[in-house]
Amino acid sequence: MKKPSRKTILTCSLLLLAALLLDLFFAYPQLRFSYHAEGESVDLFSPYYSYCLNTDFDETNQIFTQTDEDPQFYLTGMEQTLGGITICLSEALEHDMRVEVFYQTTDMPGLSARKAVSTTLYAGEISCNVKLPLRTYQALRLDLDGSFRLDSITGCTGTMQKTPLVDGAFLLVLLKWLPFSIVAVLLIFLAHRDRYRKTGTIVKSLFVLPENDTRNHGYDFLRVLAALMVISMHACRNALAEMVMEGAGYHFVNILFLAALSCNTLYIMLSGALLLQDRQETVLHFYARRFGKVVIPLLCYYVLFLDFNHIFDESLGNGILVSLQMILSGAPSFAPQFWLVYTLIALYLFTPFLRKMLKILNTQMLQTLVLLILILNLLTSYLPLLGISFGVTSSLASWLGAYILGYFMTTKEAARNNRLYLHIGVFCLLLSILMAYTIPENIAYISNCVPTTLFICCALFALVRSCEGFFAKPHRILGFFSRYSYSIILVHWYILFVVVESHLGITPTRGRIFGGTLATIVLTFFLSAAYGFVFENLVILPLQYVWNRFCGWVAKASKQA
Repeated sequence: MKKPSRKTILTCSLLLLAALLLDLFFAYPQLRFSYHAEGESVDLFSPYYSYCLNTDFDETNQIFTQTDEDPQFYLTGMEQTLGGITICLSEALEHDMRVEVFYQTTDMPGLSARKAVSTTLYAGEISCNVKLPLRTYQALRLDLDGSFRLDSITGCTGTMQKTPLVDGAFLLVLLKWLPFSIVAVLLIFLAHRDRYRKTGTIVKSLFVLPENDTRNHGYDFLRVLAALMVISMHACRNALAEMVMEGAGYHFVNILFLAALSCNTLYIMLSGALLLQDRQETVLHFYARRFGKVVIPLLCYYVLFLDFNHIFDESLGNGILVSLQMILSGAPSFAPQFWLVYTLIALYLFTPFLRKMLKILNTQMLQTLVLLILILNLLTSYLPLLGISFGVTSSLASWLGAYILGYFMTTKEAARNNRLYLHIGVFCLLLSILMAYTIPENIAYISNCVPTTLFICCALFALVRSCEGFFAKPHRILGFFSRYSYSIILVHWYILFVVVESHLGITPTRGRIFGGTLATIVLTFFLSAAYGFVFENLVILPLQYVWNRFCGWVAKASKQA
């Protein structure tokens, strides 16, 4: 029997170590702690109770009944030094309850996610401890997701020591997660090994687009630009809601917001440019590829956002059912950017048939179709300004038309009018800004799929085509961000509003407007790219590997049959 090589032994050892670390990562949320409070115990409930939101409170019996999402219980008016608090209920809960404590100190006014501590009050228990930084507190906000009878809320004036309890229950959780961790690490290894064999180097497999990618590298620029525009639009929109409509700062943010409004249209047109080209593949093969590249990442990020919002805090079966219902229902309120992906999926369903249609169209018919798209779009978008509701509805006046227009911009007929598209695009951008200042109450006339955004995007395609020399070869940095641009779009909402603005405290309206706005956008972009890089390589890629293997097995079995 041949002995395994040192390389094999080392690889297996590293995989086992990675599996153990992953096992610990999954089990850590279930780790319990023991607490030792120093100093005196003080009553916080009676003297400092102020009010509660999204909760009915029976003061006589001290019964809290949750009435809506995000229940909040406030303790205000204090000047109390605390190192932690203890929450006691009169009776044990039947289900786990998440507990979040937001705090306001004398040196850090205001309540925010940057100043919050969370824990879990487990089913069958009547109390939980929350360790806080030893400071003087002015107010506390307790988010208690459930209905219960409160007994007391006490605080300790000294530090609260927190010690992990590695008991039999925790070891059982580790053992439960170990098989899953081993399988997950093995899939990660196999997926990256497969991609490494195709690229030849680890650097290329992780950071560089595949060398056999024959598309115009200028499209990498458009993908990155679209991601930046999406982030800019969301960052500026929230900032504008807080700003006074005057001053250079306001106009800077507003113009940047208006310039970014064509981001969704650009992404749709770019998808049409890449996917509506005639290719020799079956309908089922196209659907299988799109499912792996688009649907699997969407599902992964959807589940991630569900976890962020504690959808899985309930029983496992109910959590899965609720999650499935939400996924099938479309973009959730806590991740509204997902609507774009659902729109793309709807377009992908018709893509194989659109390919066949566009293939048989001659130049004159294709130009006529594009003209019809623009006319219908013009009438649908702007007749309401005259008080006329255009009665002829057509999908060509919406995203389907933009999808086809993206394909048209890749043709030789469009290339002959590059300069014209550039001029019209600049004019439409200026017109959009003018309309925004003259009709500020209805941004719908200059956003999403309207003639102005269509021509602005056409101008961007023409700009890329006019710089063919610059985009003749792939650019590594541009290629990296292009590769993870889809993940950037999917995760940026959380990074922008939770990480950058809430936790880091960086917003366009804090400090200098110009620097704050640019810092918010750039930091969100890079952090989203970093998060997307890690999440895609550790979670999405292994699932895509499994899906591709499954599709390959099905194709092989069908040929043999």
